Amino acid sequence: MSLNSFSGCGRLTKDPELRKTTNGTSCCLISLAIERDRKVKDGQQVDYINVQLWRGQADYISSYARKGDKITVSGRLESPPSYKAKDGHTVYPQLQINAASVEIVSQAAKNQRHEDSRPEPEDPYEGFDTGSPDYDIASDDLPFE
Repeated sequence: MSLNSFSGCGRLTKDPELRKTTNGTSCCLISLAIERDRKVKDGQQVDYINVQLWRGQADYISSYARKGDKITVSGRLESPPSYKAKDGHTVYPQLQINAASVEIVSQAAKNQRHEDSRPEPEDPYEGFDTGSPDYDIASDDLPFE
């Protein structure tokens, strides 16, 4: 048995670009900047991770995410196939993540975002009645602090 799992949270380094395969399947390659926990003398250390998205996830991220947005990704680590360059040497592409799930955590401030016509993500719970009554409970009534 082997374990190949990745989970990370970072910021998009550029706006996602949606592409279609020859049979019409949506795909999108994004790059995440993920800060390390430890700072160094020169500043924050950052890892840049390429993430491959397919089908609905590719459509979702290309429609709603923009450069600077923070997103979480879960998936598996993959090595794209090597190929021969024009000069004859073998090129081994950078490892990338094949996403199983992706979610927008927070969006960059409006003044930091590129102006375009992409819509804001819809609130999936808008207009949904949770059926929970609103309780007015004072903090003194709670059995814990």
